[in-house]
Amino acid sequence: RTGGAAVAFTATGGTSAGQVSSSTDNADGTYSAVFTATAAGSPTTIGATLNGVAVTTTLPTLTVSDPPPTAAVIFEDDFETQSLSSWDQVDTSGGKFTITTEPENVRDGAAALRITLNGSTGTAGAINKWFMPGYEEVWLVMDVKVDPTLTETGHFAGLQGHRTDNQYSAYGQAGVRPDGQDFFQSMMDPGWAARPGWYLYSYWMEMECSGSPCYGNNILQDAPRISHDGSWQRFVRRIRVNTVGQADGLEELWIDGDRKILRSSVRFRDTADLLVNDLALFAYFPGLTGTYYVYVDNVQVRSSPLPGFD
Repeated sequence: RTGGAAVAFTATGGTSAGQVSSSTDNADGTYSAVFTATAAGSPTTIGATLNGVAVTTTLPTLTVSDPPPTAAVIFEDDFETQSLSSWDQVDTSGGKFTITTEPENVRDGAAALRITLNGSTGTAGAINKWFMPGYEEVWLVMDVKVDPTLTETGHFAGLQGHRTDNQYSAYGQAGVRPDGQDFFQSMMDPGWAARPGWYLYSYWMEMECSGSPCYGNNILQDAPRISHDGSWQRFVRRIRVNTVGQADGLEELWIDGDRKILRSSVRFRDTADLLVNDLALFAYFPGLTGTYYVYVDNVQVRSSPLPGFD
């Protein structure tokens, strides 16, 4: 016979859990069913009956395993390759972004990134890593050492929200308040002589504006503020976009393990087409008269927090 029998499959024994579907007659003498797993466990035995009589040949077993964990690390660079090849876009003009192997300017290993700032190099330039289409929540970890004599502020480390169909939608938007459909930005920048302390410089759809142009808002640390002092500092940043139509986004900043900024109830977007999808390290410090250096090591972009930060 090539079909027409009453066949039923069973799953018995073990702790692997699941449901067996009704059998399908393949009209060629074979029958099949789908086992839909619901819980991992020890092997379960797959049996069958044919016209009410149990199949007596050796029965197969099936084991349900947990799925592999979602990768927590989106991107990382400890600069040990002594190149910037893992970044998507690198401004190579003027020697802004180079690799150093000077032991005193490397946090771990043998190499780190050196950003050179002066009157000619400090007016533009960035290195970028895109992770399109993006994530609703991103964590950034990095070690940073800033020349202690730098007393002017500028733009340094940005987490950007571009449209999923345009990886450049957040660029060219200086002085423009986002409308919830186009972009958002959050920079981490060093303070200056008159107002020391690292701070966030952010663009979002409900930011305060006193006119046009409408530049980003400064988000200051809780007191006491921590400044750059020429030593290595570890920064952990978190940005989580809001649920569309709700004000439940947030951004946070930790410095050397202390949470210094928590900003909640933020509306970054009004469309699911805006996600966090770009890390940019900038060399935008206009108006400098001297030469200063910023060193960066152990950069990691994550979709989940480091232990102890959740």
